[in-house]
Amino acid sequence: SGRALQVLITRSVTRTARWYFSSQDALPAALELEPEAAIDEFRLMFENWKSWQGIVFPERVGIVDPATEQVRWLRITAAVGKQETGK
Repeated sequence: SGRALQVLITRSVTRTARWYFSSQDALPAALELEPEAAIDEFRLMFENWKSWQGIVFPERVGIVDPATEQVRWLRITAAVGKQETGK
């Protein structure tokens, strides 16, 4: 994306996570997770952070296909609104 990111690495037994943060805010821009040595990592990207009734969430979550490097974007805003109307 051309922007400078800072990386926070966390480990738990066999899992390693790399959280990528922009220097402009404290919300993650991406996550790479290596579940185990024999399993491929997966990558998520986060965009357009929103706040709804005190809950902070990314409006778009990108799932990176490891074979092609293409990103498939999911929208989250509509799901949050539907959950509220189902009360």
